[in-house]
Amino acid sequence: QGERAMLAFILLMAMGCYIDLVAGSMESDRLISSKMTGLRGGFGPTNAGAMPKMYQQAQKSDNLQSSKLTRISWKKLNPAETYDSVEVAGSWSGFGTRHALKRTRDGGSWDVQLELPKGEHQFKFILNGNEWKCHPELQLSSDGRGNQNNLILVNPSLDSQEAQMRKEMQVLPSKDNIQITTEMVAFLERQTKSALEDTKSGYSQCVDALVDELGDALNALKRGKRHIAKIYKSCLKGIDSLKAAATSKSNDIKEQVDRLRSVLDNKETQAVQCIKDEMQKRTSTLREDVGGFAQKSSAIDALMAEIQTVLKDADSDLELFYSKAVSLLDKIKDVSNCNEAWSFSEALADFEGLKLDLMPE
Repeated sequence: QGERAMLAFILLMAMGCYIDLVAGSMESDRLISSKMTGLRGGFGPTNAGAMPKMYQQAQKSDNLQSSKLTRISWKKLNPAETYDSVEVAGSWSGFGTRHALKRTRDGGSWDVQLELPKGEHQFKFILNGNEWKCHPELQLSSDGRGNQNNLILVNPSLDSQEAQMRKEMQVLPSKDNIQITTEMVAFLERQTKSALEDTKSGYSQCVDALVDELGDALNALKRGKRHIAKIYKSCLKGIDSLKAAATSKSNDIKEQVDRLRSVLDNKETQAVQCIKDEMQKRTSTLREDVGGFAQKSSAIDALMAEIQTVLKDADSDLELFYSKAVSLLDKIKDVSNCNEAWSFSEALADFEGLKLDLMPE
């Protein structure tokens, strides 16, 4: 009996370790599933709050048995098939919530992992945001209202051997104690292996998602760089065009100014020459008048000498004096009329009225 008591004590200790290990494994699986479903658009885990540890473990076990992380995929029907987006909605949310599928790295399909409650669920894919469509390679079902959907069966229960083992260990089966311990260790190894595989799969999906996002970001940056290079090249071309236009306009202005300067120089030369010609003409006229005055001055001197001679003969011969005096009076009258008719005109010195063509054509 002492040995049986010792074995019973060992079994109780092993059962406690087993419960802690299973709870820890399920908690790890829960956290990974929560992160992946949150990333993919699935349901999150239920918060246990501040419940007692044993009750939390029981609830985790019930939740594990009532839901399962399920993969839903849309595989391309032909290589030329392209979509901007693929989503899925199902009866688990009354078709009210859409979950976005992620394109796989090979580009051959779209998939998402959702934590779904156990049972049958009808679902449908939404292509490009507005085209509701069933995948022909998946199981089909009707909802009784004339709508055809894809069908999926979610069975989160363990395989029969593991379920039986869980049931037997919960009620302390009356088998050989060594066999129970061996089966329990094997079960724990399988659980640990499964948890590690789920963890590896979850991280792999996270890496795939990050690779896709970084690839998209890299492509966007490349497009932005090409766009900036195009704008830069266009700006340089615009600057060159602006410089060429400004240089051409400056040359045109210089040519016009040079041509205008040449025309003005010619106009200046012509105007000065016109003034010189007019001055020469007027000067010649005045010189002719001066020459005429010089001749008349000589005539006046001769007339004065003749008058003096006639005056000397006035006492000797009156008739001769009379005739000569009458003749002299006519000569004096002619000289006086010429003197009164001529006067210097100020208009000869006025060049303001002279018409000069100084404006360029």
